[in-house]
Amino acid sequence: MHVGDVGVPHSFAFTSSWKWLDFGSTETSPNELKFGAYNLPKKGENLLERIQFSPVQLFTNQKAMEELFWFRVNPHWYNLAIQLQGMQLQRCLNETACLPTEPKVVLGLRGSTANVFMSNLAYAKFLYEKFSISTADEESAAVVHTSLSNGVPCIVFRGVSDVAGGEKLALQGLSALAAINSFKVAAKFVELLAKKNIAF
Repeated sequence: MHVGDVGVPHSFAFTSSWKWLDFGSTETSPNELKFGAYNLPKKGENLLERIQFSPVQLFTNQKAMEELFWFRVNPHWYNLAIQLQGMQLQRCLNETACLPTEPKVVLGLRGSTANVFMSNLAYAKFLYEKFSISTADEESAAVVHTSLSNGVPCIVFRGVSDVAGGEKLALQGLSALAAINSFKVAAKFVELLAKKNIAF
């Protein structure tokens, strides 16, 4: 994805919910990051050891507490949002400040939420390769978690304002297109809801 694109993830995870293991720990988990795998010039052991990504508790009125790693947006709203693919988004802020490519609406993603701003390319690649995560932010999983807790339908539109370790378009002011385009997509989605007479 690129600056100006709008992602519509179907699931979010809290990737700052984890357990830090002691050096030499024999605990194993499929959801873990081994710091030694990033030693340079070659992989090896590292006193930082590794972290295990943990599920988060979900409490609702309808059922007993669950521990979930992935929090899914409302499936009916997500299926409706599929109609937004191919929607024309804004490419330019003015006559001279334009994105190099046409921005697009992208579905079929997973999202990550953590209490840190991520600009590290190696960590971004790890999240993509390990969890198929394409967007990272500091809010979305909390919004979906709260919606699920209260039985309120929810969907998320994430405008891409910058790319970890990559595009410098944010420095040119073009990151503003992330907010503009995500608003356009959200507004169009509300129109679709109204046409389908789907309750909010």
